[in-house]
Amino acid sequence: MARAATAARWRFSSSRTGCWRGHACAVSADAHADWTAQDWAREVLEGASAVTRAELLTGWSALGLRATDASDSVLGWEIRRASTQSVLLGRESRIGMPGELLFMLVPEGLLFATFVHHRTVATHPVWAAVQRTHVRTVLDLLDRAVRETATASLNAGNKEPSSHS
Repeated sequence: MARAATAARWRFSSSRTGCWRGHACAVSADAHADWTAQDWAREVLEGASAVTRAELLTGWSALGLRATDASDSVLGWEIRRASTQSVLLGRESRIGMPGELLFMLVPEGLLFATFVHHRTVATHPVWAAVQRTHVRTVLDLLDRAVRETATASLNAGNKEPSSHS
């Protein structure tokens, strides 16, 4: 039942039509009830260590994902749609496999979804080869962001997301 609800939300939230594949993860994000989805996107991606950010950028480039040069972006991801409750980030692709990242505030906390569009059949095995690493990386990023923001909130009363842009 929950899986069907998530899939329906994905179709509604993606900026494009066609054959998109992806997955979603949800985490409790109580530490900063006043944060927008974009604040969380910045914390998850830009709040990671310099080493992790470099690994992400290298991995995305290896997958053919092109960074945007727009001033209002999140770690090279174009902000395609944003509200206080959700932000949809996107990158075009050199190999026919563009991606989108959705950060959405839900009653359970923070939903993070990945959408991958396969414009050619050649991209299916590329995504299959990296999908397990992708899921593990997403879980690590979310865990770090939630853990560190909760600790910072308890220790210092800090309500501002990290600024690593």
